[in-house]
Amino acid sequence: MSLSNTVKQAVSGSVFIDTLSFTTHFPESLIFDDGFTEDDSDLAIGHINSLISKLGFCVKSKNNYGKNFYKNSAFIEFIDEVREESEASEAVIGFVAFGGNNNTFHVYLTGFACDYLNLNELFPKVHEILVDSESKINRCDTAFDCVDGERTLDDVVSWWGSGKFSTRGNRPTKYSQLGCWLGKEKHSRTFYVGSRESTKYFRAYEKGHQLGDMDSNWVRFEMEFKAKNKAIIPMDILIKPDFYLRNAYDCLDFIPANSSGEGIKYSIKKKIEVTIDQAVCHAKKQYGKLLNFMVEMGFDNDDIVEKISREGIPARLIVPPYFVIKQDDSLPPF
Repeated sequence: MSLSNTVKQAVSGSVFIDTLSFTTHFPESLIFDDGFTEDDSDLAIGHINSLISKLGFCVKSKNNYGKNFYKNSAFIEFIDEVREESEASEAVIGFVAFGGNNNTFHVYLTGFACDYLNLNELFPKVHEILVDSESKINRCDTAFDCVDGERTLDDVVSWWGSGKFSTRGNRPTKYSQLGCWLGKEKHSRTFYVGSRESTKYFRAYEKGHQLGDMDSNWVRFEMEFKAKNKAIIPMDILIKPDFYLRNAYDCLDFIPANSSGEGIKYSIKKKIEVTIDQAVCHAKKQYGKLLNFMVEMGFDNDDIVEKISREGIPARLIVPPYFVIKQDDSLPPF
């Protein structure tokens, strides 16, 4: 049921950063020529590591191709002491690009990397590093979860129709929809406001459905900020993402101010629960009869586990290392 015409449920949780990219100049002592030799690459990677290692990241070796109009690129990995706590592959974390472009390098951090930074409360450190290095934020996505459906996609449509997607009187002119919107079987819906080419691009989508749980009420609200058309993304967004998401449009004022930071922890835990439930459901359909037959044949539980299981964690269940840099035993593990 839509909440548009009923009393709104209380909303709790916190805004978190979901994607981040930034550009930084190499120091004058590391001005590289257009040739960019192998020695230059080593020096560039060494300088990049001097910055991102403070966050638990590193770059081991460069790829054989460029990216984002730079001559070279490399995947970001976790440093050794963090890597021991995670089965994430380097491609999941992000990349750096360097070589050319006015002696700069570009860092792109995925949602997985940002979850790690959020969980370990490292975004104040990111803010400090970027300010000290006079970096420029190219893109920053802020997000908020209504895990229990406190606000729905029907509410979002209502906001659009009533003109609440406005900022100081200015309204976007574009919107789009994906998913199944008609009839009784509404599911997997996404509502977009704005354009991918604009400086801010909003989307709300049924996150639970994306994870495979069609009975879930979980809705995620995201705002993609981009430094385009001379727009500048303030550094403060790294430490006050709730302020920037709340004030992006009038209709988002339901999002709590001064977020506690607990939202991302709950969302990741919820994601694991939903993913496990769906995996168990699929496993039962695929292998339930086999397991039942093995039990009837006299195999005990240990025999079945030994014969069927194998090392590793499903990619969908790999989570960011939690409190590797700052331990807090008072919080329950995921």
